[in-house]
Amino acid sequence: MKLINILMVLLFTFLLSLGFIVTASASVVNSAHDLSTRPGTVETDKICAFCHIPHHAKNDTVLDYNPLWSAGVQTSTSFIPYTSATLDADMTGDPLVGPSRLCIGCHDGTIAVDIALKADSNRMIAPPVRIGVGATLASDHPIGFDYIAAAAADVEIQPATTGFAAGTIADYLFNSGAEQIMTCATCHDVHEQGGPHEQFLYVNNTGSALCLSCHIK
Repeated sequence: MKLINILMVLLFTFLLSLGFIVTASASVVNSAHDLSTRPGTVETDKICAFCHIPHHAKNDTVLDYNPLWSAGVQTSTSFIPYTSATLDADMTGDPLVGPSRLCIGCHDGTIAVDIALKADSNRMIAPPVRIGVGATLASDHPIGFDYIAAAAADVEIQPATTGFAAGTIADYLFNSGAEQIMTCATCHDVHEQGGPHEQFLYVNNTGSALCLSCHIK
């Protein structure tokens, strides 16, 4: 093989490995959602299986979003939503529509985080990161509403076509078929592909940058 060809192969291999390293540095591996690293975990050789399974995924009728889900499912459709006199969003629907139901399954502290692996059923999520305890989201940012309708009703909300993270706000909404819903996954990147921002946020919130992506203040 000519020297130039050898150099080209070596360069390509280096760039490929570099790209892999960059990608791997912003992933669920070794993040707070890598449950295989939790103290006392039995299944330390598995990462994805805590939430996803390639075969025999859950088929709960309450799920309207199911990415081969293996973990527990919060089946309640009557969580108390956030409400405020200044809120223009319609909060009469199920606040857990879309991927939010999957988040709450662990984060409200009612389902063990490793239930999919039939491990220790008492391994609940820690209190500091519990959300929706007691089936109420009354003190949390509103979710489960049609963002398009809310933006049309409130002049202080950016339109869904506004740039956000790697696209527009619309790209991060859940399409229910009739509405574009704001969910937990609108702001939080559960696999941390957007980068190692605090609390799995798509956008670094320094100076309230994330908040100001949607709110005109």
